Amino acid sequence: MFNEAALQQAFDQVAVQKYVKADTEIMAVGDTITWIPIVRKGSLRILAQDGEGRERYLYHILPGETCATS
Repeated sequence: MFNEAALQQAFDQVAVQKYVKADTEIMAVGDTITWIPIVRKGSLRILAQDGEGRERYLYHILPGETCATS
């Protein structure tokens, strides 16, 4: 994921890999953020829900990216 070998090695030493199945909710509004997702493979789809329960697509997090708000 990183161009620099030392940075990749340092990241690998502290990162915890999680494998998430498609359509799995990993965080919800109001959750305490205890970890920050950094996508290694695949993508995360970020949705918002309005007061009437309708979902709205916001953006994707792609490999090498993370959520700026978390």
